[in-house]
Amino acid sequence: MRNLKIATLMKTGLAFLFLVFIGLTLASIIAMKTAQKNYHNLDQLTDRMLVISDTRYRITGIRANLNYFVSELKAGRPFPVDGEQRLINDLTVARQDISAWEKEPKATPEIQALANKIASEVHTLLDFSQDTSNRIKNHEIDSFAIADRINNLSTLIDQYSTLSNNLNEKINDDYHRIVSQYITLCIVFIVVISVLFILILGWFKRDFLFTVQQLVTTFRHMGNGDLTFTIPPSKENELGVLFKELERTRRSLISIIASVKHSAVTIQSRASDIACGNQELSCRTEQQASALQETAASMEEIKTTVGHNAENAQQASSLAASANQTARNGETVMNGVTETMQKIEHNAQQIAEINNIISGIANQTNILALNAAVEAARAGEQGRGFAVVATEVRSLAARSADAAKEIGDLIKHSVNNVSHGVKLVSSAGSTMQEIVKSTTQVSNIMREISVASEEQSSGINQIAMAINQMEIVTQQNATLVVESASATDAMNDQTRELTTRVAFFNTEEGDETAAAV
Repeated sequence: MRNLKIATLMKTGLAFLFLVFIGLTLASIIAMKTAQKNYHNLDQLTDRMLVISDTRYRITGIRANLNYFVSELKAGRPFPVDGEQRLINDLTVARQDISAWEKEPKATPEIQALANKIASEVHTLLDFSQDTSNRIKNHEIDSFAIADRINNLSTLIDQYSTLSNNLNEKINDDYHRIVSQYITLCIVFIVVISVLFILILGWFKRDFLFTVQQLVTTFRHMGNGDLTFTIPPSKENELGVLFKELERTRRSLISIIASVKHSAVTIQSRASDIACGNQELSCRTEQQASALQETAASMEEIKTTVGHNAENAQQASSLAASANQTARNGETVMNGVTETMQKIEHNAQQIAEINNIISGIANQTNILALNAAVEAARAGEQGRGFAVVATEVRSLAARSADAAKEIGDLIKHSVNNVSHGVKLVSSAGSTMQEIVKSTTQVSNIMREISVASEEQSSGINQIAMAINQMEIVTQQNATLVVESASATDAMNDQTRELTTRVAFFNTEEGDETAAAV
């Protein structure tokens, strides 16, 4: 049993306890089932005895009612209807009770045979009582003999009661016997479990607790930093495997701690080098950050100047566009003036033609007036009045011709002026077209300058943002370098502490292993 595995022992013990539990459970179930059955049988016996007793009581009442009917008739009184109704109710209830009781199964064949006799006797007695009641009601008889029948039924009921009581005592005896057997079985199980518990407790104290004490001693050495001890071999069960693994763990700890000592020294040396490098990097990063700040300030000034140039270029572009639009409007107006002057010139020519027609009409009128004056002179006195009119007409025609001549001179002068104006307007229109073309070129150039200034401003903004970002990153790098230096110093301190703590372990056996590592 010394090399018996703990798992096998525990499985065997648990299996035995499980079997004991199953046995107790089955015994309990059997005892409860038996008790339940006995209780049910006793309950049925009691109910059946109550039915028989109630039937006997009702038959006694029926006999009393029949005697009452006979006494009433002998006294010369009418048949009692209310008593007849009570009799009918008792007969009905008694028939129903005995029929139900008869159908129920009985405990033994002997009781069953006796119950059949009782049921048959009850039915016969009830039929006799019904018939007797009818004959009394019809005044056919004045007496009846029912006592022998009732006594016979009472004898059968007493026999049934005796058998039921005997069965009741038998059931009680069986119940007490089963309870005694169950108690004896429980005592046996308790004794067996107690013996098994004592055996397991002895093994537990002798083997398990002793092994655990060895483990406690081993862990106490390891907790004190002593790894020079050797763990003795143990049994071949789970605890023996635990001791083997613990010995392997001890040797692994010796190797690991030696390696940690070597690594701690190396890390401490590297940490010192990293601290020096971080210090130098921190100084350079600060210089770079200062240079970037100056560059950022210069880029801000350039950005401001370029921004003003872009705004001025935008304003100049807007003014050039406005001037271009004004020149285009002037060109449109000059085109309208040219068209108007051309219309005026055409109208003046038409007026000159009309004036020539008027002048021709005046000359013809003058000739006609002259002819009329000649004809009036030939007429003598009769044509004197006509001669006066002709003279006036001639005078008017002369004046019209003079006026037409003056108008013609004015129109000719106007046409000459209009022609000259048309030429000047055409020249002005050509000049306006050149101005519009020039202003358009200027506007396009200013727009390109404005776009270029905006792009230059955007590019400078991006450069400024990039420089600001570089400045932020450089400052962050400087912060990180400082943090790295602090972390390196802390690592250096932790390495010293680690070396001190690792020196707590005594690993004399692990020197060769550490050297190999």
